[in-house]
Amino acid sequence: MASEPSDEDISFSISATCSFVRDALQPALLGLKFTIRTVDDSGACDRDVVATKGMSAFSWGELVRVTTREGDANTTILSVTTKRRLATNIIAKGDWSKEIHAAVIKQLNALGKLSDPAG
Repeated sequence: MASEPSDEDISFSISATCSFVRDALQPALLGLKFTIRTVDDSGACDRDVVATKGMSAFSWGELVRVTTREGDANTTILSVTTKRRLATNIIAKGDWSKEIHAAVIKQLNALGKLSDPAG
């Protein structure tokens, strides 16, 4: 059975500057086969991305909201909220936070922009 959708943000601290994390976020989501719906930049670091995962044989689709904000020194906070499009869709994945975090880390490593390779 799928994990419960995360109604609250699940946050990760990433050892990279905000501009690098912002640059890595969209390719990471696209690599996970999400469709980017909106991107809102509300400051030098803050970015809010809404993306969707379409219908499949196992799901009516899912919606994720990913935000970045400045952390301490050379760190960035990445927050992920996942919602199923249909609450009764219990076989949908539910929580995409770990996969999105890992995909952003992978993008940063590929670009050589991660301050601490451990993430």
